[in-house]
Amino acid sequence: MIVPAASVTRWPRYGSRPGLCTGNNVPPVNTVRPVIGASQLCQNVSASDERQRDGRGLRRRELALTSCCQNVLPQRVASGASPATIAGSRADAHRERGVTLAAARPTIRDVAGAAGVSVATVSHALNGKGRLDHRTRERILRVAADLGYRADPRARALRTGSGTVLGIVASLMSDEGADHDGRLDWYMRTAAAAATESINAGYALTLVPPSDPASWVPGLAVDGVLLVDPDPDDDLIDRLADRGLPVVVISGDSDRPDVATVSLDRDSAVECALGHFLARGRSRPALIVDAGRRQTAAGTRRAYLAWCERHGLPPRIAVADAGRARGEAGRRAAVELLQHFPDTDCVYAPLDSIAHGVAATLTAAGRADIGLITADGMIARLHHPPLTAIDTKREQQAVAATRLLIARLRTGVTQPSEVFTADLIVRDPPE
Repeated sequence: MIVPAASVTRWPRYGSRPGLCTGNNVPPVNTVRPVIGASQLCQNVSASDERQRDGRGLRRRELALTSCCQNVLPQRVASGASPATIAGSRADAHRERGVTLAAARPTIRDVAGAAGVSVATVSHALNGKGRLDHRTRERILRVAADLGYRADPRARALRTGSGTVLGIVASLMSDEGADHDGRLDWYMRTAAAAATESINAGYALTLVPPSDPASWVPGLAVDGVLLVDPDPDDDLIDRLADRGLPVVVISGDSDRPDVATVSLDRDSAVECALGHFLARGRSRPALIVDAGRRQTAAGTRRAYLAWCERHGLPPRIAVADAGRARGEAGRRAAVELLQHFPDTDCVYAPLDSIAHGVAATLTAAGRADIGLITADGMIARLHHPPLTAIDTKREQQAVAATRLLIARLRTGVTQPSEVFTADLIVRDPPE
């Protein structure tokens, strides 16, 4: 075969390119060979080594393939090849070595080479750090996106000394009884929103099952905790924070300066519910709530009393027994309410599991004239007819709390707490 002069190259003497010309495949000096691609080069370099059966022969083949891939790819970068071409070259070279395409992920060095900047500059651009011109940062981000680059969370954890696993704990789940379906609904809404935000930020979310904190807090293998509706009567916040775990509370309070909270403005929730009743001509509102110290109960009770005082109305409160299943506690509390305040014309029950029992009692007593509002969720939506409900911003609270926790992990600084204003979802039947 006649090879055109423009398509030839001369191989260097043995030893000038370690790893490529070894063993029996060393060509004579000044031997003319056609120019070949990276894939064929890797095959030819090791062709004669296939006759080697000992350990040294196998090692020579590995070195030849490795050196081939390491020399060809940087040349593609230096030549100004596009990110897609660079990624393709890496994948081709890895396939010749028997490595799957998934393992041939672009590295930060590939991004740096394609963008014509240093590895440190790429790191600053990807992490939003350093003093970079915004045009440079945007160009690096575009190159990284074109290459399909994603930071390795395991490598980042080793480099920074911090991991990427969050835990979500709902203490309220531990005392659930017959109200499993309804109460699981709000928990999974919270967890799903937090999980979506976590994965988008490069973190994993672990659901921690309810049990005695003493049995799991000491060995909890997470880097930060989202704590949902904590009970002030237990010491779970202190247990977690004293272990050095960053904690953000959802729908709760904390006096600790190192714990941020995300919660609903209970005054706005009471105003939504009772203001709606007043607008519909209902002026004798009652509250049914348990006697617990969680924010949902204690915060709502305080806001209700303040609202009644502002409007010059006597408070009507029936207490649901927290020791019972929530539905049953709501039924009993509604019976007591009707006995003591038979002229009541509307009820606000902030816990939908309690409202479910309240609705059953009102139906059984033939009191369809009494309006009922609760927190939005599966119970309110599936009730017949559907109940007007308070939008407690459950998903928004979860997203905000997850962001606060990730910011704490990345900066070491406790972020300011956030409070959401309630909205009303009106589902009243026509009057």
